[in-house]
Amino acid sequence: SSVTQLIIRYCERCKILVAGHVSTVFVQNVHDSSINISSAGQIRLSSCVDIGLEYSSKSAPVMENSTSIIFKPLPE
Repeated sequence: SSVTQLIIRYCERCKILVAGHVSTVFVQNVHDSSINISSAGQIRLSSCVDIGLEYSSKSAPVMENSTSIIFKPLPE
């Protein structure tokens, strides 16, 4: 099964694992955290700082007003 949208907001010092397919993942105001997204159509980051993002996505993540983001695509 899949989810159309997932919104992750206001997390600090968290480890977040997203399993299964999500069409769009919105990540907003997340700080000092790691995120692993196994499958997404698109990923959008806004106002995030110090994030480690491991992901599998059909397109490159979109970033707005975010700093110190480390992107690591998952192997297919």
